[in-house]
Amino acid sequence: MGALSLIMCLLRNGNAVFEGDFQGELPGVIVHTDLDGRKILVVQNRCELAVEAVRMGCSVDKVTRLLEWREFEVFVSNVFESFGYNVKHDYRFKHRGVRRQIDVLAIQGRRTFSVDCKHWSKTRGLGVYVQKQVERSALLAEFLSNKEVYPLMVTLGFNGFVDGVPVVASYALRDFLLNLDQYVDMLRVLR
Repeated sequence: MGALSLIMCLLRNGNAVFEGDFQGELPGVIVHTDLDGRKILVVQNRCELAVEAVRMGCSVDKVTRLLEWREFEVFVSNVFESFGYNVKHDYRFKHRGVRRQIDVLAIQGRRTFSVDCKHWSKTRGLGVYVQKQVERSALLAEFLSNKEVYPLMVTLGFNGFVDGVPVVASYALRDFLLNLDQYVDMLRVLR
């Protein structure tokens, strides 16, 4: 079994007993040997394993669909970090007596992305979720008065704009950030 096949098996099924002669290391995985000499691969960090699968050529779409929703949020955080953003995951704040939570807060200079991660690919009712994200982001913009806040949604499978808010599929997030200058004039900014 090749390394990528093994990683995908671990992402799908969790820990594994490896009968062959396993050599090497996998990120997020610890290898134990049982009394019969079999290698037991114990997954400790599925997000590290998912990132490795993408590095090895597996599609982001395929990998992120195997993650649970919290892991999906961490995966999105990792993408922003790889682009030099200072990232806060599960960011909670209170402003004007109202408590709010942002899945991923990604800051680079004055530019701040307020990211809502949706581990689904449905489009029905998306406008309602976008409006709630805009409301949270507007409150955040007041709270972080020296930042330009851009609401953003990351999903499993929809790309487009809803009321000036980009909705980006996980497989397109890297491209979105690489080509951000092309989109910046279309983005809704809250100050």
